[in-house]
Amino acid sequence: MRAGGAGVDPRPDNGEEGAMAITLPTRHGILARLRAHAGLWLALVLAPIALIRALQLAERLGPPRDPVVLFDAAAYMAAASRAAAGLPLYLPLQIDGAYPASGLSLYLYPPLFAQLIAPLAGVDPLAIGTIFVVVSFAAAAVALLAIGRAAGAPRVLLAGVIAALLLIPGGFTTLVTANIEYAIVALLASAIALLPRRPMVAGALIAIAVLWKPLLFPLGLWLLVRRERRPIVGALTLGGAAMMGSLVVGGIAPWSDYLRATANLTSMGLVGVTYSLGDLARTLVGPAALPLLALLFALTLGWLAPRRPRAALLLAVAGGIFAAPVIWGRYLLLLLPFVVVARDRLARAALLTALAIGTIEPRIDGSDSPVLRLAVTIGVVGSLALAAARIDRERDRG
Repeated sequence: MRAGGAGVDPRPDNGEEGAMAITLPTRHGILARLRAHAGLWLALVLAPIALIRALQLAERLGPPRDPVVLFDAAAYMAAASRAAAGLPLYLPLQIDGAYPASGLSLYLYPPLFAQLIAPLAGVDPLAIGTIFVVVSFAAAAVALLAIGRAAGAPRVLLAGVIAALLLIPGGFTTLVTANIEYAIVALLASAIALLPRRPMVAGALIAIAVLWKPLLFPLGLWLLVRRERRPIVGALTLGGAAMMGSLVVGGIAPWSDYLRATANLTSMGLVGVTYSLGDLARTLVGPAALPLLALLFALTLGWLAPRRPRAALLLAVAGGIFAAPVIWGRYLLLLLPFVVVARDRLARAALLTALAIGTIEPRIDGSDSPVLRLAVTIGVVGSLALAAARIDRERDRG
């Protein structure tokens, strides 16, 4: 179907129009669906609120321990207060590479986020955290439903994906701590939805995602190798304006501190779910492996982009995840947009397998298990490779 309805665009997957082969409903169609499914949208708001409140009650009634519910919101608001006061955003222990004491919330994001929410300094972090995580969850759910319905995904699959946002370990952790992962999923899914019809807006959304979560920097490379002008213009316009605003407000020092704090992440004792592929290459082969790995990645992305756009976009997202110094299971929530747009059932199964394997906690009796973490890494990477090989195929007929 075409612009008047929702469905799979029949044109070949090349250029802006066919990049993800998704045609969303028109504005009137979207409004009609919102009215027809008002109960669903209300549930998407009330469900996370109810779960957060239940967890807060359980935390108050339980034994004394460091707070967990909306834990990351405390870090956001503490950084906002420091930004409003003109103080350094990152603590000395982050810059020095010292592991934080239990219960100490750390701000681990670029300066721009703290600078944007600086006017909210002094507002109750629990209130801000609740509003932020509920809105970002609802936005992610709506965006996933929109691209899934447009791509013809089964309703059972869509219901399972929305449930996964709340219930799988990575999603549950995002909800409980008020992490930004829901917001990044919403930005990625919205960019996929808007790329065929609003390429400049899609590029701007990708710029926001990269500025907020820099490990997604391969998305910028993906835009470049697609050789489509309008998404690049949108990304550069908004990204450049945001960076200029950040530098005007805080100068270069916050960004310098951020780079030092990020470089020290691996020395802070933070244990993720999988190994960074960069760390593995450096350990097994040596420092010379990193530029070779980066070159291979760029060449592969450049070859895939014009031929297999979904595989190229999946490679960009997965490459960003596995280039991160520390990888947590919630990062794999970024695979959900690909689950709902994949036409091939084996590709969907491979993506769901990667999500399932990524929930395995590589700690045994409180200690990190290198063997288990390596096995998880191999399982996730292997599943993603299979998904990339199949994701551009047409829907199975069997």
